[in-house]
Amino acid sequence: MIVLKTNSNLIRSGIAGLFIHVMLAFTSIVAAPNAQELDPLEPEFSNIANGVWKVRIGEPDIFRPSNFRVAPIQHETLDTMPAEQRLPFNLEDFEIKQTARGLLIYLPMIEGEDWYGGGLTLSHFRQTGRRQVLKVTSDPLVADGSSHAPVPFYVSTGGYGFLIDSAREIEICFGGHNRLELDFAASQEAAALGISIDDLYDTRDNPVSEISIMIPRSSGADIYLFAGPTMRDAIQRHILFSGGGTDVPEWGLGVWYRGFTRADAEGIRKLADHLQEDNIPCSVFGLEPGWQERAYSNTLTWSRTRFPDPAGTIADLSDRGYKINLWQHAFIHPDSPLYEPLLDKSGDHKVWRGLVPDLAIPEAHAIFTEHQASLIEMGVSGFKLDECDNSDTKSSPWSWPDHAQFPSGADGEQMHAVYGLLYMRSLQEAMNGQPTFGQVRQASAFCSPLPYVLYSDLYEHESFLRGVGSASISGLLWTPEVRHGGDGDGLVQRMAAMVLAPQFLINAWYCPIPPWHQPDKDKNQAGIMLPDNERIQLTDRVRTIAELRMKFVPYLKKAFVNYAATGIPAFRAPVVDHPEIEAFRDVDDAWLVGDDLYFAPIPAGQSEREILLPPGVWVDYFSGEKISGNQTILRIASNDLPPIFKRFGANVD
Repeated sequence: MIVLKTNSNLIRSGIAGLFIHVMLAFTSIVAAPNAQELDPLEPEFSNIANGVWKVRIGEPDIFRPSNFRVAPIQHETLDTMPAEQRLPFNLEDFEIKQTARGLLIYLPMIEGEDWYGGGLTLSHFRQTGRRQVLKVTSDPLVADGSSHAPVPFYVSTGGYGFLIDSAREIEICFGGHNRLELDFAASQEAAALGISIDDLYDTRDNPVSEISIMIPRSSGADIYLFAGPTMRDAIQRHILFSGGGTDVPEWGLGVWYRGFTRADAEGIRKLADHLQEDNIPCSVFGLEPGWQERAYSNTLTWSRTRFPDPAGTIADLSDRGYKINLWQHAFIHPDSPLYEPLLDKSGDHKVWRGLVPDLAIPEAHAIFTEHQASLIEMGVSGFKLDECDNSDTKSSPWSWPDHAQFPSGADGEQMHAVYGLLYMRSLQEAMNGQPTFGQVRQASAFCSPLPYVLYSDLYEHESFLRGVGSASISGLLWTPEVRHGGDGDGLVQRMAAMVLAPQFLINAWYCPIPPWHQPDKDKNQAGIMLPDNERIQLTDRVRTIAELRMKFVPYLKKAFVNYAATGIPAFRAPVVDHPEIEAFRDVDDAWLVGDDLYFAPIPAGQSEREILLPPGVWVDYFSGEKISGNQTILRIASNDLPPIFKRFGANVD
């Protein structure tokens, strides 16, 4: 293989000087012993925006995420940021190797820095010391990089970041894998033998040394570098480069209710009656698969038996003050009017006996988008885009395989990486400027301008809380949705945790009756309601939480407006604003909302939690107690109100 190393004499202070000489620096080519002779790589450097640099290595894949961006680089806003041009490492430590497996890149790690990002991560938060393989999956059960929304953007507490513009399943190791040629001093003291699995491996001294990036089946890539000077600045630059943050309509920030999947028009009417009789505020009512003639795969047409008068159903819900959101996925059933037009514009594998439209080609995109526009014209305000991720851990995997082929030239692996982006892009075009907010099961790089929250079929609550902060680092939104609660306390705790989340979603798709009438899933499906006194009491508790969410809607709207204008995420893990405080580097279940609120929900099933407050002076939102920041306090789940703190002197009402 070819090893490309830089000339140390070319090192300059500052990233501008650093990369101006990148092509000259890589002219020294040293062949590794017994390696296959490959063509030399000739990286090209360009400064494409204030604090943003592009390094082109070799010949990038034609099919890559940036080709499908929905908004241009926000140069005007980037130009208001500091003209920062520094990276904290030397070019001489930067290596590139072309191997038979793919493109291998080494970047240095700086002592004391930590790394975050990678898109939505539910099982972990800090990336330092981890090996990640960015694979799209519907079941991200372990901390291995697989996710509904893997994004190859990473940011350092040192105040810089990078994005790899590739649709491949990239492998990234943030230290911990040390090459033979790297010289580390051996530990002088023998570690005690562990007596548990965790102890056994924690005792091994494995120094953090470098970042390795393997882009498989590729001979080139574009890498974008983002300057700081702070961690938050680097995140902001990445989002502005990706097209900026999204704004959402105010109605989308209220309470959402998704109805029972088997409900017909009469069943939906009864559910809407329950909401109104219980005085539960609700802004959006979602219809699940049963609205269609066929689902799994889809016809994307109304059921003639369950919904014989779709216009009447839409009118009834609209008259009650609800916006209407429709569930769907992109797999086209043979009975759909879209099947024949899309037959030769789809991949070579079916999913649930339905076509997988190649939304990367203009012809399929136009046919698909035009049909979606016809639903919007009926009065639909948005969509839930399901199953656009990937199933590869089930006994009967339902998605297409990685070796599938598409007319655009993409293979299945590449299409998995961007299908959510392509899907959202089509729906956004169909909306034709009409404000919308929806849900999506897969996202990628360049999705920050799109008004969709991610969600999952998983339901572990601590993971759900972790998703808010982890997704936001890459410019994505996540909702810790509620479906059922097991019991009343669990239901209320889960709802309270959404009061200051991107979307307040009661996703009762498998509940024939509202979950506050029966929070136990099995009993709900059996039609067994709580005794009247318990049902009334639980309904009152749920109403209090829903009304609290509605109280914060104006503040949340301002936070989203600022996100769209500046690229600063509206929801941020505290490490983003305070990377210098090491205690924040593992806080993954609390987040800043805008500039003036801090939210630290108590996970379902827990009776208390410790809360590390950010620097400054804070006020308990409910008690009015003034508290100095940068200290840990204890909050007990003695009532249903979640821990919320406002910055002293701020007006958030």
